[in-house]
Amino acid sequence: ASQKKKYLSRDDIYAVGNNIAISKAEVQQYTDFYLNNGESEENAQKLAEKDAMERNALYVAAIQNGYEVTEEDINDWLTELRTMLENDTTGAYQSAMEGFDSEDAYWKYEYEVYRVDLPIQNYVSSLQIDTNVSADSENDNTDTDAFSELKQRLADEQNYKLTT
Repeated sequence: ASQKKKYLSRDDIYAVGNNIAISKAEVQQYTDFYLNNGESEENAQKLAEKDAMERNALYVAAIQNGYEVTEEDINDWLTELRTMLENDTTGAYQSAMEGFDSEDAYWKYEYEVYRVDLPIQNYVSSLQIDTNVSADSENDNTDTDAFSELKQRLADEQNYKLTT
């Protein structure tokens, strides 16, 4: 409780849950993503908040269920990602680098992303929920619905409090 109060008073924190804090920078990254995809400022903010809360709640659940990753696991994944991007001929690698001061800064960012995403991927995989939405699966979205419900339930359980 006292740790939660400390986080709630910090300028760089957007929201605090029972087991995790969400930075303003993370919510801003999501907001920028939605703004770049044509969402209104208000809608982009709502979507960003939802995504940040759900992702962080999934991360907590993954760690609580023993789905941690090592630095070696992350570096192996990044090596594979780097190889895919370097072999890509569509310009995706150069596009990915835009907005970063250097290639090194980009990979440091990706390291932090996958430090959280890999445990989540392993956890969700263990639940055997298909998180992919395909265009030809109109008749059966039960896995997608189950994943959405899981994310929402986990976020609700965090009982997030906004700092602003």
